[in-house]
Amino acid sequence: MQKFVTHPLGFLITILAVTLLWGSPAPIIKLSYTWLSISPDEYSKEFLFAGYRFLLSALILYVILRVRKKGKIFTPAAFQHLSKVGFVQNFLQYLFFYVGVSISSSMVTVILTGTASLFQILIAHFIDADDRLTLRKIAGVTIGFLGIFVVSLHSISSGVGFGAGEILLLLANLAGAAGNLLARHESKRYDIGVITFYQLFIGSLCLIGIGIWKTGLLPFHFDFQSGTTFVYLAFVAVVGTFFWNILLRYHPVSKTSIFLFLIPVFGVFYSSFLLDEKLNFYTFIGLILVCLGIVVVNAKNKTAKEQIAPEV
Repeated sequence: MQKFVTHPLGFLITILAVTLLWGSPAPIIKLSYTWLSISPDEYSKEFLFAGYRFLLSALILYVILRVRKKGKIFTPAAFQHLSKVGFVQNFLQYLFFYVGVSISSSMVTVILTGTASLFQILIAHFIDADDRLTLRKIAGVTIGFLGIFVVSLHSISSGVGFGAGEILLLLANLAGAAGNLLARHESKRYDIGVITFYQLFIGSLCLIGIGIWKTGLLPFHFDFQSGTTFVYLAFVAVVGTFFWNILLRYHPVSKTSIFLFLIPVFGVFYSSFLLDEKLNFYTFIGLILVCLGIVVVNAKNKTAKEQIAPEV
């Protein structure tokens, strides 16, 4: 696996596949909410839906790890070090995400997904000496967040405003970026499959725990359509997270993050096809600015020396 993902073509194939997968959940989750009669204000059901999705992902991965004979997975040391990754990456991120996606349009959701790259660059500045902020990166972050403001103009024109949904999506992406960097750090001492398992398993237990409080254990009635998409969402979670962790292990944050701009691009097309959501002026301009900001942040330095931004 290392030889494949470190080869330029293998790296490109892997990261394109991951971003293509990650562009699809937002519109499919909205469809699932409709099929399972989950209204936007039924947060307990949303948490439970997310928890069961990640639990299924974790169980699938656990079987694969056992078949590969990876040895003991549940150890005190692994639980101590990797539980925090699962809590941040899959609990906090999706706690915010599942509520945010229920009260925002799918296109707004996938566009704001691009901010994960911006947050990742900012956090890396403080924990990675080789990935400091530069004036170029600051300019890219500014452009990206200008895109978020432009996207909010569409919500304002629709009478929604830049409110709770958009704020929760930003918090979700902040938690996701922090979780990515935690997982990258832990990849130095743990197998990628084990890290991914703990991410999914710990996150699922936390989400299920708060979901059953008001909802009960089995409030959903799946048919073939909703069941198939549920399995697909679990598949996306385990495959996408596993291969993304591999990419972060063998490549610097800046090299991988540049491709995250493809997630909102793919997501807009998914939303247009699955939900018949129409592109409008604000959405289109906001999408361009968010993607441009991410590209600027991660653009290769073409000068001999680049000025480093002061410590903050």
